[in-house]
Amino acid sequence: MALPNVRAGAAPVAALLVAFLALAAGRGARPLLACAAGLGILAGWLVLAPDPLTFLHPARLLGRLPGVGLLAVAMGVISLRGPPWLSKSATAVLGAFAGAWLAGATGRAGLNAALPPVLAGAALAFLFARSLKQPSQSVVAAAVLAGGLMAAGTPAAWPLAAMVVGAAALASVGGATLSPVAVALAGLAVAADLAHGRFRAGFNAVDAACLTPLLALWLLPRIERRIIRINVKNLGPWSAAMLTVAVVIAAAWVAARYRHG
Repeated sequence: MALPNVRAGAAPVAALLVAFLALAAGRGARPLLACAAGLGILAGWLVLAPDPLTFLHPARLLGRLPGVGLLAVAMGVISLRGPPWLSKSATAVLGAFAGAWLAGATGRAGLNAALPPVLAGAALAFLFARSLKQPSQSVVAAAVLAGGLMAAGTPAAWPLAAMVVGAAALASVGGATLSPVAVALAGLAVAADLAHGRFRAGFNAVDAACLTPLLALWLLPRIERRIIRINVKNLGPWSAAMLTVAVVIAAAWVAARYRHG
């Protein structure tokens, strides 16, 4: 895996700074608070994009991620309106839009060709929206996706894109809305899979990496309950989060070695 350039390496830092600036400003403005994570993701992916001024270029999957970032910001705005079930439904719709937007970068113009990414985006966004309930979960999901993509041997920009989501998701610790993270994670998983996974060939290590956030979100509450059951002192949710990240990334590494072997 080639090392990223300095500008790309600064993408998670940019995401963190923008998310927390929006979080600080959002104390007096609910829309900014709802969009803090989405704004951080958008800023980080703009820094990461090969050419931020031409991210509409149809042949660049990585360069289309800022478009998904805009959908994440829109999800933050939508989350201000209506009941939770409506927000989850909107997450699935925006996930489908993200899949269609990313499919266009690969020349999948026909309905049959674009349908799998669209359905994958909708399903992943909905599952993430249902599963993300605590700040630690959003950070864990992004961390295991970054680790899984790294273990799968993707170019460095893809794990960095996941780190951008994780850095921006830290704003949720201060009260930022989690639904933009769900849209961003779904879009990133679809983009990575379009670039290197099943949408190009058979099931491989990248496909396994794209599913690691779901595994982590299933595993995390079970590890938390086990820690509580054995009454280990001074081990809170973040300790369970770190253990979950370690276990899932190790599983992704084993899966990558098996597929490559």
